[in-house]
Amino acid sequence: LLFSAAVLKSVFTWGVDIFLLNLYVPVSWISSVLCLLSEKLVNLRLNEMDALEKHEVFPTKFNFGSKTTDDYKKRVVYFSDDTIGNFSFTSRHLMKPFRAAMTDSLVQSYGLTQCMKVMKTEWASEDDLKVFHTNEYIEAIKVATKTKSKKRGGDADCPEFFGVLEYCRAVAGSSLCKFRKIR
Repeated sequence: LLFSAAVLKSVFTWGVDIFLLNLYVPVSWISSVLCLLSEKLVNLRLNEMDALEKHEVFPTKFNFGSKTTDDYKKRVVYFSDDTIGNFSFTSRHLMKPFRAAMTDSLVQSYGLTQCMKVMKTEWASEDDLKVFHTNEYIEAIKVATKTKSKKRGGDADCPEFFGVLEYCRAVAGSSLCKFRKIR
């Protein structure tokens, strides 16, 4: 796919302007550039927030009118996994797990965790995975975790990468934790 744009403006809420004048570039290239740019901007924003927080600009309590933060904590649950941001697909893949870590950092930095119940997710066991997948599939994922090979069919959409089994366990475990909470 090719992407054509006269102006791609205000990509982020921080007012970054990117001008692409009649350029034809692959969409994946634009996504990669935007992803790298967003990471840099979030780091800059977090540094600014750290500086502001030292001056106690952020409120220690939110004002919800007649409702308290405890009223909201009864209804809103935020699931967090400290490990998910450590995984990395291929550099060209659009899925960037570090975005989850950045989101988690922003939620904590803005003090939003005081408005909700925070729960840590747990990884799914191999037995949990076997409820939906065959033993052969899980064994293939184990091999893909340790090596990369074009022979097994990993492609641009579903790439093999080191740690793929652990990533699958983390994501499946997160889904199971959420299911158990609403069940």
